[in-house]
Amino acid sequence: MTTRGQDIVSQTKATIFSVYNYLKGLVNSAPNMTVWEALHQTQKATAEACSVSLRTVQNIMKEGKKTQDVVGRDVNEEPEPDLTKHNETMFSSPRRKRTHKKWITDIDEFDRDVVRRTVLEAYDRGEYPTCKRLKEELMEKIGFSGSAKSICRILKDLGFKFKKCNDGRKFLMERTDIIASRVAFLRKMHLVRQEENPRPIIYLDETWVNQNHSKHYIWQGPGGEGGHRVPIGKGARLILCHAGSSQHGFIENAQLLFQSKNKGNYHQQMDHTVFEEWFIELLRSLEEGCVIVMDNASYHSEQIDKVPSTKTKKAEIIKWLSDNGIIHNPNHTMVELLVNVRQNRDRFPRRYKLDEIALQMGHEVVRLPPYHCQYNPIELIWAQVKGEVATKNSTYKISDVRTLLENAVKNISKEDWEKCVKHAEKLQEDDFVKEGLRDEIMERIIVNLEEESDTDTLSEGPNSDDED
Repeated sequence: MTTRGQDIVSQTKATIFSVYNYLKGLVNSAPNMTVWEALHQTQKATAEACSVSLRTVQNIMKEGKKTQDVVGRDVNEEPEPDLTKHNETMFSSPRRKRTHKKWITDIDEFDRDVVRRTVLEAYDRGEYPTCKRLKEELMEKIGFSGSAKSICRILKDLGFKFKKCNDGRKFLMERTDIIASRVAFLRKMHLVRQEENPRPIIYLDETWVNQNHSKHYIWQGPGGEGGHRVPIGKGARLILCHAGSSQHGFIENAQLLFQSKNKGNYHQQMDHTVFEEWFIELLRSLEEGCVIVMDNASYHSEQIDKVPSTKTKKAEIIKWLSDNGIIHNPNHTMVELLVNVRQNRDRFPRRYKLDEIALQMGHEVVRLPPYHCQYNPIELIWAQVKGEVATKNSTYKISDVRTLLENAVKNISKEDWEKCVKHAEKLQEDDFVKEGLRDEIMERIIVNLEEESDTDTLSEGPNSDDED
C-alpha cells in the first residue's frame, strides 16, 4: 500500500500517530511477546491501535469485503484486500456526499419589506431584535424557512448592521443615511399632499417578464394529464418602462417596451441615453407641473459636477477643487487632495441631470429612499400585470408573451391605480408618524452606542451562528 501522490487528511494523520504509539507501547511493555501473541485478536488489536471502537472496525471490515466481492474476488479466500489496487475507491466518505443547504436569501421585494418592518416594529415595542427572534416572527408572517444566518444576510442587504454598545452588547441598527433618506422622502411627500393645490404625483419604474414566465404550480391529474409543460430555463426577457398616477392611470403613450440583449439584471439592460430620451418625452406629455417619484437606479442618477472619489484622476480632482473655490495645493498627493474633498463635499449636495431637466420643464423629482420600493404603488401594478401574463402564457413564444404583456398593461384601469396609490400613500403617512415617535425610543439606544466603525459587520451580531 502506498499513499504517494495522495493528500493525507487530518483524520488519517491522527490514525497513523495512534498506531505508532500503540506499537511503540507494545514493544516497551512486552519486549519478548511475539507478533502472533500481540495481534491474534486482529479486530480488537486494530481498534486499540487506531483509537476507535470495535464496532467501527467491524463495520469497516464489512464494507471492505463487499468491495472485494464487487471487483470479483472470492470473499471465502484470504480476506485481506489488495489496497494498492483499490485504495481510492474501496471506502466511501458519507460526509463528503452530504448536501449542504444553501442560504435562503432570495426573497422578493414585498417580503423584504416585511423583514424591515418587523425590525422597526420591534423597536416600536421597545424590544431589541435579534436574528433568532426575527427568524421566528418571519416564519409566522411569510413562512420563511431559512436560518438566522440567512436573516442576517438579508438584513445586511437592506442596510442593517449590528453596533456595539458601551457595555459590550450588540444591537441591530439601520444605517443612518438610509434612515435620513427615508425621513426626508416621507416628509417631502407629506408636504406635497398638504399643498393648497396639490400637484399630480407620477410614479415611474421598470420591470421585466421572461419568455417562460408562468405560475409556479400547475394542477395535473394523477396520471399527469392536464396543465402544460413549461420549458426549462427562463428564455428571452422583455423589459417594460412605464409611469402612472391615480389621476390618469398609466400615462398615455408613455410605455417603453423592448427585448433585452442578455439575461442579466434588467437594470443592466437600460442606459442613461435610452432612459433620458424616454423621460423627456414623458415630461412633455404632462399638461401641468407634476411631482415625479422614482428610485435611484444608476441610469436615473447621472450626476452633474460629481464629487471626486478614489477613482478620479488627480487632474480632475484639482479642477473640481478649483471650480468650487476650495483652497488647495496642486502639488499635494492624491491622498491629501481627497482628504480636502471629503472635508468640503457636504457643502455641495448631489445634483442629478434628470432632476435638473425636470425642474427646467416645470416638474420636480422626488427620489425613493434605498430599499423602500413599497412606497411606489407601481410595484403593486407590476404584480397584477405579471400575474396576468403568468396565467395566460401557454405558448412560451416571445412574440406571444409580448402581446400578453401589452394587453395586461391595457387591462389596468384607473381604479386599479387609485387603489394602489391609496395603499402606498397610507403607508407613507403611517410611517411618517412612526418616524417621529421612534426618535424617543431610539435615543435611549443610540446614547449607549460606541462611535461607528468601518469594521463593524453584521456577522458579529448575536444569535446568528446556526446554519440552514
